[in-house]
Amino acid sequence: MAFPTVSALMLALAAIGFFLFARYLLRAPPWLALLAIFVVPLDRIVMYVTIHPYYNELWGQFTLPYVLLFGWRYLNAPSRRGAILFVLFTVLCLLAYPLILPFPAVFLIASALVVWRRRRAAGQRVQWISGLELPRPGPRSWLWVPIIVVAVPVVAVLGRGFVEKTWSALEVIAPGSSLAGWSGSALPFLPFPEFVGMPGSAVLDFVGLAVVCLLAAVGISRLRSEVRWPVGAMVLVTALIGVYFRERTDGQLFFFKDLAFVGPYVLMLALVPLAWLATSRALRRAAVGLVGIAAALIIIPAGAGREVNVTFPQANKYVMQIRTWNRELPRGSSVLVDIYPSGWQIWASYMLTDHPLSTPTPLYGIFPHPAIGAKAKYIISMRIKRPPRWAVVGEPILSNPQFQVWVENPKLKYRDVSTRPLIYDLTHITLG
Repeated sequence: MAFPTVSALMLALAAIGFFLFARYLLRAPPWLALLAIFVVPLDRIVMYVTIHPYYNELWGQFTLPYVLLFGWRYLNAPSRRGAILFVLFTVLCLLAYPLILPFPAVFLIASALVVWRRRRAAGQRVQWISGLELPRPGPRSWLWVPIIVVAVPVVAVLGRGFVEKTWSALEVIAPGSSLAGWSGSALPFLPFPEFVGMPGSAVLDFVGLAVVCLLAAVGISRLRSEVRWPVGAMVLVTALIGVYFRERTDGQLFFFKDLAFVGPYVLMLALVPLAWLATSRALRRAAVGLVGIAAALIIIPAGAGREVNVTFPQANKYVMQIRTWNRELPRGSSVLVDIYPSGWQIWASYMLTDHPLSTPTPLYGIFPHPAIGAKAKYIISMRIKRPPRWAVVGEPILSNPQFQVWVENPKLKYRDVSTRPLIYDLTHITLG
């Protein structure tokens, strides 16, 4: 039960980040920031990331608003404390999910340009270095040596992982490159409206998408100048990146990951003009604003509910029952995992931990898999596709609505290569 608990915790921390972003960076009134903490986490794409789940991306979603907020704060008012908060969240964000880099990069570069131009026009220095008030070397500076000795290899290993992930992504973003290694049949191109809180992909959902984007543009225009340009640049550039990958063959994964991050911020920005209208003294404007907020409180939770209703657990009770079969089968007996390459194959392999395993069709890539073979004492298969009749003896000895266990025909002329340790094809990190 650790995975759903961690996912719920990450979503809660992300919701607090959205609140802080809305309250202190967008200067939203307290009631609107509280509305954001309720509405934005229920954006259908946020729910999609949380419950499928994309764990690394969930960490990026949680840390991004803090990186943006503390980075902007440091650029505008440099201090040692602000630098520490910014660096800690940035390191956590980029190490957990390097592909998020365009978001803080565009936002912070735009923020730095705005601050630099404003300070230069006023004849002031930016003080991004001097504001740190770095201590000068003293007589006990040698005490830092053990810390540095430990920190250098740690930073080198973590930094290499970041470079590896970022470099492999940069190699495939050019128009002539292939994205085949980053795609799969399990993830289609998700409809644009679902990224900004719409429930589906009907005509009304696309109308809602247009309305949200228009409101977000108005919301950006109403921000103060030192925030307007960074936020506008981040949303525009990253949205164009998403459109670019929508037009690329096999670009589903990058398309999804990019717009899954930008969608909640578009939704947050769309709430800004609704709040302005709702608090207007003009009765018609106030009515329009209140109707818009009421619509958001109905439509966005409906989208989250629809996402929950169409998402089903992989580790269901039938998968968990394989743990019981693991104990019921003779200890040490080999099992052929005759399940097509999928998450079901992974779960079956994990549940049969006490038995040597093999499989005729392993799931290659980043996942550990059983040895490649076709001979074992028993066969586990899914009911939707029974094993070949020549490979089994009699009826299944164990069965539930999803899986079956058979005795394999001992006359098959193959060698049993089953092993308990799973095979991991990735053995080292490369940069190229």
